[in-house]
Amino acid sequence: MSFDSFQSLFYMVEPYLMPKKCSRSGDFIRAEQKFAAVLEYFALGELQQDVSFSYRISKQHFGSLVPAVCEAIVHELDWEIPQWEKYSVLGSALDSENIWNLPNCVGAIGGRLMEVKPPLQRNKNMDSMPIFAVCDPSLRFTYVDVGDIGSADDPDLFAKSNLGKAILSDSLYFPEDSSVNGSPMTHYVVSDDNAFPLVKRIMKPYISNTITRDELYFNDRIHQASRCIDKAFGLLSAKWTVMQREVRCRPDRAKGIATACCLLHNYLLRTKPDDYTDWSPEQEAMISISSGITPGPIENYPKLVRDSIKNSLIVKKFSCL
Repeated sequence: MSFDSFQSLFYMVEPYLMPKKCSRSGDFIRAEQKFAAVLEYFALGELQQDVSFSYRISKQHFGSLVPAVCEAIVHELDWEIPQWEKYSVLGSALDSENIWNLPNCVGAIGGRLMEVKPPLQRNKNMDSMPIFAVCDPSLRFTYVDVGDIGSADDPDLFAKSNLGKAILSDSLYFPEDSSVNGSPMTHYVVSDDNAFPLVKRIMKPYISNTITRDELYFNDRIHQASRCIDKAFGLLSAKWTVMQREVRCRPDRAKGIATACCLLHNYLLRTKPDDYTDWSPEQEAMISISSGITPGPIENYPKLVRDSIKNSLIVKKFSCL
């Protein structure tokens, strides 16, 4: 993070980090020092006691600084992840069509696991916190759902999440169906490579031993879109290493850390995109959620939706020739 970005962020969160009562000048930790220490913890992912020692802050005090800084970041940058409503969703759909050449797609969906070790945790299987998100072509998150701590082996992580419940019940807002290049009315959807079920609002590539040329073209568009959510999580975990390490704190504090890092990710992509994306890892360190729902039969209707989007793609492809 550049010095200018740090100063801009600090200016926003400074009022939340000032001491609540007057103290002698040498008896309190400066707000700038508090903010720098927690950002270093996010970026390096080291143990809290190691970071606190380098700043000469007691580990008990540092433990209370982390949620305070997270709360300040969430309060000031909450708008960096826009409300999932008509104009923001339609804007993402327009970007998807222009960049991914994928019409009626409002983003790419994906999920990752964050390892959390709460104090005095007796059940060793309850050590993972699912994070489901949707991103746009610029790698900015447009929807983030940080779930409750649970088991990484749970096959229904997506179905139990807020985002999963909303999509599977079709209660999450999507724009009204629209026609693409004269094709029949087509649903708006999110793109997925192969981690989630094929449902009305989630499009997956065709999987068959005999795939047609049109289906291969559709698969290429889906793969291109889905790579963006992988890049977004990869960039997030590379810049904020705490996301790929085992976080030793209470689940509510771990949620605050994950949310704050996602907001910082969006903020820096908007304000300093060249500096923030100057390096990204070849291989992502976060654990991917590869099984989003208990396997079961696929209904015919989602297949018809996929065919409709594929046909509109083909119509557009030939209209450009």
